Amino acid sequence: MRRTWRILRIARASCGGILPAVSAVPTLIASVCAAGRAGRLAEVRCHARRGDRPVAENHDDWTVAVVRRGAFNYRAADTNQTHTLRAGWLLLGRSRATYECSHDHDGGDDCLALEIAPEVIDEVARMIPRCRGALFPTPVLGPVTRLVALMDRLSSGAGDFDEAVYAIT
Repeated sequence: MRRTWRILRIARASCGGILPAVSAVPTLIASVCAAGRAGRLAEVRCHARRGDRPVAENHDDWTVAVVRRGAFNYRAADTNQTHTLRAGWLLLGRSRATYECSHDHDGGDDCLALEIAPEVIDEVARMIPRCRGALFPTPVLGPVTRLVALMDRLSSGAGDFDEAVYAIT
């Protein structure tokens, strides 16, 4: 079963424990470190190397991910623009968007990826006055310290998971 953008391929389960990845991309290893009604958080390791052929993938749901180690190139199919992400940068995956990732180096990368439940996105969008168009107008953001800190807290099990997901969204 495909799960979110390039780094989050996890089994859908109601358990918040560590789960093995289910991936069509053999270079990915993902494990769920927290889950709740509002979404699922996974630690993801990519072992892709320079020269590995990019694989077309789809974000099944909305995703916010922070790059913890390494760097990679993300190409969104709808714009055909390539963005380079490195440690501290954020990837914003739109639901059902097609993309590819590649590496200019060996060593892969590590990310912390939050898959957000569609009903949470819908609820947040309704609360934003005159919200029209894409919620994530760009797929890449430079480091946002507060958001990265909140995701790190979530991965350690601190705080209320669902409340934090709403704060991130």
